[in-house]
Amino acid sequence: MRSILIIRLSSLGDVILSTPLVRQLQRTYPHARIDVAVADRFADVWENNPRVANVWKIATSGDVAPESDEVKIEMLESLAGQFGGAYDLIVDLQHTA
Repeated sequence: MRSILIIRLSSLGDVILSTPLVRQLQRTYPHARIDVAVADRFADVWENNPRVANVWKIATSGDVAPESDEVKIEMLESLAGQFGGAYDLIVDLQHTA
């Protein structure tokens, strides 16, 4: 595993609660680069986390949860392509259903 993207865009509480996941992923894959995609207003949560290589700030407004799986897949593909190319693992914490 070389690269991991974690996506959690909305809800400050859920963004904060996702930080233990990063710690565990680093323990499991110590040589992997871990990037995080987060709503720009919550980026400060990740900015100084030594386990995170890149914080991709996503401009959002209101509720950012995708309404359908098709929209969500397009969003994931777009993020992966926009931020560093292919990821070995994408962890989608945005799913709300």
